[in-house]
Order: sequence, then C-alpha cells, then structure tokens
Amino acid sequence: MSKSALSVSYRSAAIAPNYLRLPERVISTFNTSLMNTLQNNTWLLVVIALCTVLLVPSESLAQAEEEELSNFGGGNVRFPRLFFEEPGSYDTAAYENALKMAIETAGLFEGEIDPDAYMLGPNDMVQISVISLQNIDYTTSVSPSGMIIVPGIGGITVRGKSLTEARELLKTEVRQVMPDARVSMTLFRIRTFKNVVLGAVRKPATIQSTPVDRVSEVLERAGGVDWNGSLRNIRVHRRGDEQLNKRDTILEVDLQRYYQYGDVSKNPTVLDGDIIKVPKLTNRETLEIGGDVFNEDRFEWVAGDSLSTLIRFAGGFQASAQLDSVELYRHRPRGAIVEFIDLSSWRDREFESGLPGDVALQPGDKVYVRTTPHWMEEFVVKIRGEVKFAGDYPIRKGNETLMEVVERAGGFTDDASLEGAVLIRMRDLGEKDKELDRLNRTEISDMSEEELTYFRARQREFRGLMAVDFRALFHDSATENNIVLQHQDSIYIPTKKDYINVIGRVNNPGRIIYTSGESFLSYIQKAGGFGYRADESETLVIKPKGQLFLAEDQNYALEPGDNILVPQEPETKFIDVFKESLSITSQVATVLVAIVSFTR
Repeated sequence: MSKSALSVSYRSAAIAPNYLRLPERVISTFNTSLMNTLQNNTWLLVVIALCTVLLVPSESLAQAEEEELSNFGGGNVRFPRLFFEEPGSYDTAAYENALKMAIETAGLFEGEIDPDAYMLGPNDMVQISVISLQNIDYTTSVSPSGMIIVPGIGGITVRGKSLTEARELLKTEVRQVMPDARVSMTLFRIRTFKNVVLGAVRKPATIQSTPVDRVSEVLERAGGVDWNGSLRNIRVHRRGDEQLNKRDTILEVDLQRYYQYGDVSKNPTVLDGDIIKVPKLTNRETLEIGGDVFNEDRFEWVAGDSLSTLIRFAGGFQASAQLDSVELYRHRPRGAIVEFIDLSSWRDREFESGLPGDVALQPGDKVYVRTTPHWMEEFVVKIRGEVKFAGDYPIRKGNETLMEVVERAGGFTDDASLEGAVLIRMRDLGEKDKELDRLNRTEISDMSEEELTYFRARQREFRGLMAVDFRALFHDSATENNIVLQHQDSIYIPTKKDYINVIGRVNNPGRIIYTSGESFLSYIQKAGGFGYRADESETLVIKPKGQLFLAEDQNYALEPGDNILVPQEPETKFIDVFKESLSITSQVATVLVAIVSFTR
C-alpha cells in the first residue's frame, strides 16, 4: 500500500512545473531513504501525499502535455481576437485544438519563397551546384557568423543578404576561379530562431519561430493577445547590424486590418531576434459604427484612420443601406456635433482605395448608416378556398386589384360560391375601439338607448370585413367592387352549397335541397310545416353574410346556403336575442374560415 501511494506521489512530482522539480539523482537517493523510513512510519506517508497535492498546481498535467507537444513553446493559444473581449470570455473548451493548430502550422509556407525578399541567416540550409571541369554539388548551412563555405573557393559572407543577392555573390566568387562554371544555389531548409513576446499577451515568453512566420502566428504561440491588449498598435523591434550599417528599426503591426481584410503589409514576417511588444488598449481611443453594415461594433482607433477604414472593419455596407445621409457623431470641447455625409458614390466600392469624400476620424467618433425606408418591403395577399391555385401572392403596392389577383390564382372553380365569398382586411383587426371597450365593461341595464344601439351594432360587426359583392363584380362587371388590395388582405371563396337550411319552430328542421324558384313557404312545408307556437309573420331569411330579410316582404331571392328561421311566438323577448345571435353566427361562420386560413 505504501509503495503504491509513493508511486503516485513520484508520478505527480515528475509532471510538476520546473520550479518544483528536483534532479533525478536527488530523487533516486530520496526514494531509497524514504522507503526504509516509511516501513514503520505510515503516518509520514500520509503527510507527504497531502503536501504533494497542495504543492502541485492543478494545471501541472496540462503544462507537461503542452511541453511534450512541441519544442515551439506552448501556452494557452486561442483563435485571433477581432474585437474587444472581456476577462473570462476566452473559449477554453477549444484550448487543446487551438494549441495543436498553432504548433502544426509553424513554419508552413503560404506559397513559394520570394528569393528577393527572403533574408539568409544562421542555420539556413542551402544546396550549391557548380558545373565545370571540377563539379561541386553539396548541401551546407549558413554559419553562425553568416558565412557559407564552398570547397575550392573558400568562405563567402551572405549575412544580411537576400537569397537572390547571395546567388549573385556566389557566381561572382566562383567565376573568379572557374570562369566558365555554371553556378546555382537553392534554399534547402529554412532556419529556426528565437523571438521575444512581451506586453499584453496571455503568456509572455521566448518563442521559437521561422522566417516565414508572421507576427500573428508568433503571438498565437504566446497565448494570443490578452483581453485588454491592443491589436492595432503592436510594435516589432528589429535590431540593426553595425557591420552592414543597418540601424535598429521599429515595425508597426495592425492585426485588425489583417484579420478584417487580409492586409499582409500590416502583419509582416519575423526575423532573428525580433522583439514583439503588445501595448494595452485604452477605451478612450475607440471608434463605433452601427446601422446597416454587416458588423456593428466598436474598434480601436489609430492615427490615420478614416471613414473608409471603419466601414471596412464593419464588413462594408449592406444592400439596403441609405448612403446619401451617413451620420457622423463627433465630440467637441463645447459639446457633440452631428454631420451628415453623402457616400452614394461608395456603393459597391467601399473596399477600394482613394474614395472621394473620405473623412479622417478622431477618437470617440461614432458612425451610423441608415436603412433605406421600405427596402424590399413585402406586400402579400392570401387567397384560399375555391380557386384553381390557392396560395400567397405578392402584389404591387397600391396598384393591384381584386380581379387581377383572382385571375392570377387561375379563377374560380366550378364549386365556388360567390355569394359567400369574403375579403378580410387583416390590418384592421387590431384597431382599438375605446368606446366599445368601455361598453364591454358596462352593464346593459346601465346603458342609454344610444349606447345600447351602438353596442349591439358594433357587436354584430365583423372587423376587417370589406363590403364587396363578388357576384356583382365577376358576373355583372360591377367595377365599384373591384377594390385595390393591401398588404395582408385575405380572400376566401367558400364551397357552393346546394341546400336551404330551415331552422326554428318547424316540425322537421334541417337542410332542404335547393330548388330554383321555390318560395320560403315551400321549404317550410318540406320541413314538416310550422310547428307549435311558430310566429309565422316573423319568419326571417338570413343570408350567408348575415343580411336579414322578413320572409313575407319578398324583397330578396332565395339562394343556396340561405337560412330560413321560424321564431317562436314572442312570449318573451327571447326571439330578439336569438335572431341577433343567429345573424352574427351566420356572418362569423364564413369569415372565421378566412381568418384561420390566413393565420396558418
């Protein structure tokens, strides 16, 4: 048991960070002595195990695994940060994949190496070929002092020279000895070197790099820019060379430009000994953009930023952007001002250089791009029921009539009932009637005669129902019914009915097959005649849309789908309530189908 516990302790010690590790010889000696001591002192084993747990950090195992992945350094690598982050906002779940990606891509080429731009340095491997009376073909490396050795020629200094310059120098030196020789030099393997990363990065460190690595890649191996680090004011300190009369230089790096639109000039490759410094950003020196752009956000400001810079950072304008009045909000010592700028000429050109009317931006500037009113606004009507091609139809705003939409839907089927067809203006359903709302909260007994009349009329009304006579429009060409449609209008054409519905005080109420020319009395007779206490003089004919006619007046025409109501003698006022309810029910029954079909 003791040996097993000690084994665990020793494995923990093996993965401890460097500042806790002991030399292997010391650990071996300690093992032997400790095993002898613990045979009779089990309590000491418990103390050692507890100390090991307390001393070794929880991330020790992860650190050990990182060191084993590669000798390119390590660290908590994350993907590039394009915009401002807050503490704790890093995607730690992707930690391992990001680390491996940064290591695996180290030293990978973006394309062919440019011999005019590639600067040779110590440990670069080159292949030299000299064809003459005495052929030379071999591979050598650049020495730490910047020289290559050519057999029979001697040492040639290539320090600080490009690959092209080194080739020309080699040809010159070789032809002094072998005038007719054909000389070539090829880069065989690129070197590795150290770079130092300092400042607002997650893990300041010395990083192993290659001449094809860019600043962004080196920063990724140092854990990436910290949440409060600048992406746009990164500086690369490059040492000079007194022998070559080269002074120290400072390169300006703007990763925002690189990440947003691939400006590689702002993300240079590194050289031996470069020191990369990432300063902290300040919230005072920022720019903001909102409105009809692809990426509304806040960005860091640097000297030289212009309106086009900010718009490019935001991904450009959306197609619906109104560019004749882009708003620029700017702070002044005496208060803020708002300017409106016409950028109409920038449409589809915002990523070009030299745009007309470009404005230099200042820290704190805010830009807002309006959306064109009614841009791509949809105007759609629905038509359901007995038409050949029911569905949703886009219409021209203010210029599409009822007949045109019915024609586009293929016209009516043979089973269409134009008498019951309805047009609902759905946009009117949400209208509020404050007086009706008040009366709904009032007892009927407390209403005046005018209020009761208004209340009953509004209760019978179906909101949104347009007074359109489909039969008159499509059979008699009554163009006054051919109204202009609006967005969300709903048209419903019910199925033709072949019966008259006889209800109320008859002996056998129900549906009677319609026969053209027959009177209401004929249908009552077919329904078994008037029943007990039937009020024959108050018999009503009710149309599908709710119109009421006194049957005896004969000022109507019976049509399929009509209702004949025979009320009971007025022993109470029940008949008034029943007539009104039936009228409303007949009206709602058809209209409700239209609304349900629209809302589906």
